[in-house]
Amino acid sequence: MLKQLCALVLSFSVLLGTALPVQAQDNQDHRVSPVAGQTWEYLNNQPAGQWSITVCSLGQREIREDAKARLYTMLETGRSNGFRKAHDLELSILALVKLGQDPSAYQKTNLLSTLSSHENLYEDGLENASLALMAYTAAESPIFESARNSIPSVTDYLVSSQQRSGGFAPTAGRDPDVIVTADAITALAPQKDVSYVSSSLERALSWLSEQQNPDGTFNAQGGANCRATAAVLTAISTLGIPLEDARFVKEGGDLLDALFRFQNTDGGFSMLMGEPSSVEATEYAALALYADQTGLSPHLSPSCYPGYAPSEPEQKRSAVMSYLQFLVGFLGMLAIIYALLLLTTWIGKKWGDRRIPFFGNPYDLESSPEAQTARPAQPPIEEVPMETMEIHIPMQAELPDFDTIPEMEPPYPSEIEPDEKTPPV
Repeated sequence: MLKQLCALVLSFSVLLGTALPVQAQDNQDHRVSPVAGQTWEYLNNQPAGQWSITVCSLGQREIREDAKARLYTMLETGRSNGFRKAHDLELSILALVKLGQDPSAYQKTNLLSTLSSHENLYEDGLENASLALMAYTAAESPIFESARNSIPSVTDYLVSSQQRSGGFAPTAGRDPDVIVTADAITALAPQKDVSYVSSSLERALSWLSEQQNPDGTFNAQGGANCRATAAVLTAISTLGIPLEDARFVKEGGDLLDALFRFQNTDGGFSMLMGEPSSVEATEYAALALYADQTGLSPHLSPSCYPGYAPSEPEQKRSAVMSYLQFLVGFLGMLAIIYALLLLTTWIGKKWGDRRIPFFGNPYDLESSPEAQTARPAQPPIEEVPMETMEIHIPMQAELPDFDTIPEMEPPYPSEIEPDEKTPPV
């Protein structure tokens, strides 16, 4: 019985040790996400948008194949025309970082070097300048200060483009814009400790606070706009400004309350209130929600975020690798079972002759000296007197008359001559 009990305990220990990592992994998979499941369902049922790779990476979800195909097509087009559009080059760098690839060594092409030497970086206005700083920060690769578009050079260009009101305009001669200003803040946030950058950020925040609507939203395209509201939430989160900051809390609530005003019943977000959901608005909302949760820019390397767990490799394992993994696991299980059998056999040989109480075979207390001393004295057994009883059974028998029996004189065995044909005994 002891051998069976030990085997049961060992088996339970093995099962418990196997179950704990599974439970821990299960708890990790069910961590709280700022993006609701219904929102993910909406995005999964729509074509991949411009920020699909970034959003999926932030949510630690599998990167969609159509999003990767879109990225690789953009990269091949850019390589064929020398990346004439700086905007596509910047988006490609940010996406490659989220995929865990090195943009400085993409198919023997240093995309960061291409960006730092790009001749038309400011052709489309301040948006490309902000994206360039975001790409440099995400890649975490050194950029030569002597490069045409070095980090100090792009930073000076952004700060010098700020208007007196504190806002940033898309291009020179235009009015300041909420989205452009918020993106500039997000791009300049890593350099907030630099004095002239810090001063520029404070002026931009003051201007944004003045543009906020009473319900907490921000305007763009002629009305309350989801992208504009999400861009401001991303900017203040990247700077580490809490939602409760009085500059961005209005009668209708804070920025988070304002952002959810654009969410529809299908889980998606609309660009303007009352309109159907769109992938673009939903992705911008997701970027802002993750920035609010982490307090970090949504464009950093995946390993920068708390609770990051490396995802499975992009390429599927071959059949041979799958078979080898199964074989190793199977042999490992056999080794565990064999070890348990050896252990239980050794336990049985060492303690198998003992019996445990309460399991149907009580321990033999009389064989233990300690038990003899602890056992209470028993009264002496009285001797019972024994008596002998005689039993008489009547029997009748007729005795033969021995005188009438004829006498016979057979030869004694020693007098019999042995037969030649009979072998001696």
